[in-house]
Amino acid sequence: MKQATVLWMIVPLLFFMTHCDWGLLPVGGDGDQDTQEDPVTDGDVDTRPDGDADGRDDVPPGDPDVTDPDLPDQESETPATCGNGTVDTGEFCDPPSSCPTDCDDGGPCTLDSLLGSAEECTARCAHEDITECTGGDACCPVTCNSGNDGDCSASCGNGVIDAGETCDVAPAELCPESCEDGDPCTDDRLTGSAENCNADCPHTAVTACTFDDGCCPTVCNSLNDNDCQPVCDNGVIEGSEACDPISTCPTACDDGNPCSNDVLLGDASLCTSYCEIQGMLETCADGDGCCPTACNSTTDNDCPASCGDGRLDPGEECDFTSDFCVGCYLTAPSGWTACTDDAGNKVFARVFDPSSNQTWAQAGDYCVTTINGLGATGYSHIGLAWFTDASICTCVAPLMSSGTYYIGLYQENTSSEPGGGWRWWASTDGSSWGSMGNFTSGNPCINGSFDNAGGSGSVRCGRYLSSGSIFYDSGCDTSDNWNPVCMVQF
Repeated sequence: MKQATVLWMIVPLLFFMTHCDWGLLPVGGDGDQDTQEDPVTDGDVDTRPDGDADGRDDVPPGDPDVTDPDLPDQESETPATCGNGTVDTGEFCDPPSSCPTDCDDGGPCTLDSLLGSAEECTARCAHEDITECTGGDACCPVTCNSGNDGDCSASCGNGVIDAGETCDVAPAELCPESCEDGDPCTDDRLTGSAENCNADCPHTAVTACTFDDGCCPTVCNSLNDNDCQPVCDNGVIEGSEACDPISTCPTACDDGNPCSNDVLLGDASLCTSYCEIQGMLETCADGDGCCPTACNSTTDNDCPASCGDGRLDPGEECDFTSDFCVGCYLTAPSGWTACTDDAGNKVFARVFDPSSNQTWAQAGDYCVTTINGLGATGYSHIGLAWFTDASICTCVAPLMSSGTYYIGLYQENTSSEPGGGWRWWASTDGSSWGSMGNFTSGNPCINGSFDNAGGSGSVRCGRYLSSGSIFYDSGCDTSDNWNPVCMVQF
């Protein structure tokens, strides 16, 4: 009897345990079930209101703790740059003009919210399904009816689209069950339900620039949406374009440099026109406005006279660096006297005192060294004083107010006096000396009579005696305190 009694008590207990969930074992689910899961249906299934994967933002607005897997990854090593025309990581639109400003999808049964901001390129739309049965909001949720929501039709199913209805289930084809219209540029969202006769397809236009969604909204371009093709004259330089809009495309090329060969390539109407320099002019040619680097004003009249380029351009008197050439014009160095002879040549003279007795050759060398030390180039003659006309004599005479000077006369050994055989003596290169023309009686540089006071011997020099104002040709082979009159002619 005791054993039977025990068995009779255990059997009901086992039956009760096998049919009751005491929260000790998971039933029909996984090992991580929590108190919020349905113990019968839990399988880690997405239980968000929409439960879809349509790529739209279905996160309730203002909920920062919810991560929507449909949104772009917010983490990036490279910071987003709003306004660069490219939807970077963390952005939802770019440029800001392409960002949504109105999120109304036309459906009364969704709460449409604009999240983020266009200024930060984070603007986006969120659509939350209305589930609460509330009259007066023009929405009849799927779970509501005319008894608990005044927006639900009481006549749904009578085959007539009454006020407040968008369709009627009789016949059934009047109420849409799917809103897919095949157009990638519309957001095809089914609102309402056939049961409440308010099923509808708003077909909201897509405005966000998104890669690989098959849609190119009108505000997008190929730089911020790879579904777009380059379009000429949309204000954005894309693909093979060289300019955009068309008004900015060149139709002629001139960079302002007459020496460059400017060529127009491409087609402005296709936004492909651009200018290219194909080489530089190298030929010296008059009248083309160009002065190539190898040309000057002598070989090309388009080249300006350039002081300091080493060339004697028109309008210049000299083009070398020295005390005789200042600003490409001949000027007298300090302490020198400037003259111009009857032929227009410029002559510069100065009396030097070497502080020692000198022969003719020593005086000549002294003048050559002195003049060359001033960097004189391009001269016609150089050396001791030599006269070609009265103007030079008049210029130099005041310098010889006192003392004795070499004046640069030359006489052949066999010449007769007083008028024959004398020559003006000068050098064209500072080393080789020679005669410059016949000396005749009455030369303007001779004051008084000329006499070979030194006797019958030959002379190769003369000196000017300021006291007697005559040429004196003696003593040329001996040293004397004769100060040289150094001269140079250009």
